[in-house]
Amino acid sequence: MHPARCRIFDEVDDREREEMVRELESRSAEFERKYGKSLDAAGLAAVVDATVRHGVMPETMYRRYTQVEQEIHAFEKEFETLYGLRIRFAEDALRELVRLVLNGSEEALIVCRKIFQNYHHGLKLVMERSGAAEFTIPIEAIRNPEVFLNDMIQQTYRQQEADERT
Repeated sequence: MHPARCRIFDEVDDREREEMVRELESRSAEFERKYGKSLDAAGLAAVVDATVRHGVMPETMYRRYTQVEQEIHAFEKEFETLYGLRIRFAEDALRELVRLVLNGSEEALIVCRKIFQNYHHGLKLVMERSGAAEFTIPIEAIRNPEVFLNDMIQQTYRQQEADERT
């Protein structure tokens, strides 16, 4: 396709997305009543992206967004029940997980289980060394789970060694 046509297409796409975001923002009170939540700018952008990708109505994807959030919170509870470790996703991490689910083909629990399949082992090591039984999971853990967990373990071991020296 000719570059000028691509640029025109991108401009039209951007305008349509902006219009969709404005429309969703104008309905925030309605969505708050219906779904118990009003999404911020990043959440609305995720809804619009998924709406365009899947070709569904924005309200349908908004509802799906809130459902996926609930499913991710169910995973947090499941993780605590299974392993005795409490995890909570930071807001940006939660949004990133929702975005992955909305744009993928798997359910939230499957996505979470895949990403965090080995986390209970690593977090138990951290708990044994630090005494922490509750962990806030940042966005870095979603984007690169193994590296984040390894860094957390190493940091905990280094901190314990430093504490023992003093």
